[in-house]
Amino acid sequence: MEKTVISLDCYFTEENQTTTVINDISAINSQKNPEQLQAAIKEAEIITTTVGPTVLPYLAENLVAVIELRANEQPSSLVIIACENMIGGSENLKEAVYPLLSDK
Repeated sequence: MEKTVISLDCYFTEENQTTTVINDISAINSQKNPEQLQAAIKEAEIITTTVGPTVLPYLAENLVAVIELRANEQPSSLVIIACENMIGGSENLKEAVYPLLSDK
């Protein structure tokens, strides 16, 4: 199982910019380890992406598979944040995911 645990500095762009260190973040390469990614998403409460704007549509397919599995097996909320170097990253990811979801 190839999983990397890292820490990241999170910058909040408020009036008084603050920085918070977030520890014990699991990182998985979705192209090399799609099964591991799906297993991790199944258990996650929060998902952030840092794959790059052009890769979001490809990541959407993996997200949809697990979102639908979670909805059937263990309905619970899931927060997904696209942390990409682009304006509207989360909206872009949403537009890639929603059309792939079933009507359930």
